[in-house]
Amino acid sequence: MLTLQSFFASGWIQIMILLVIFYAFSRWAMGQGAKTGYALGWLIGIFFIVVYGALFPRTPIQVTDAETSQLSFLAVMTSSFLGFMVGIIIIGITYILRNAWYRQIFMTAGITAVLVTMLFMMLMSPTQAKMSLTLSSLAFSIVMAITYIARRAYQTSSIEDIEEQPDDLGVTVGNERIERIREQAVPTARL
Repeated sequence: MLTLQSFFASGWIQIMILLVIFYAFSRWAMGQGAKTGYALGWLIGIFFIVVYGALFPRTPIQVTDAETSQLSFLAVMTSSFLGFMVGIIIIGITYILRNAWYRQIFMTAGITAVLVTMLFMMLMSPTQAKMSLTLSSLAFSIVMAITYIARRAYQTSSIEDIEEQPDDLGVTVGNERIERIREQAVPTARL
């Protein structure tokens, strides 16, 4: 009988989880019009794949049974921490570049490069490493989702605060000015 644990420990399910994350991000990136950052991320990811291939020539992978490939607590915590830290580093870099027009490009490129590299490593790794990569990619995705939700909530609340405030003369802000402020508050750089 197939249990839930052995189902998620299957290498193909782990690859499918990462593919679903990659597909969701790709749809989001294309919907945002961030094609330049997406292409740059693919190039960076391919660069890391080529570097990996040059440093570690292809060696035969020994496939073990999913039931016997159990991670230690330290391996689980390390994989999760690594995924969280990579996400936080990307968010930190985009925060430093928050006023730059190319902020969205770097964020999209960083996320794409991480996902492409993780997908490649997932295909090349034995079962235990696939489990670690799955944990890292899920932790990374959690950080990105929380950041996206928080940023959208902040942008929405800052626009509502602007709408309620009168201008310098005590006159309520008109619709034309609200539209100009919205255009400045919500980035529209779609390269």
